[in-house]
Amino acid sequence: MKLHIGVNTFDLATHDGDDLYRLTQSLVADLQHYSNMNMDDEHDQTQIAFDELLEYLCFDRESK
Repeated sequence: MKLHIGVNTFDLATHDGDDLYRLTQSLVADLQHYSNMNMDDEHDQTQIAFDELLEYLCFDRESK
């Protein structure tokens, strides 16, 4: 699965658990920042990416 965040694309299948953990932390920090700064468009885009990442982690990722 590929996750698109702005101009960046992440191929989640190539990420290990540590990479996915750091990506999750980064998205949560971005959500907090955009919310605090009232940056609605950026917040919405990040929320979609975060939801897609959670869906991948919960349902699509094969345990290694």
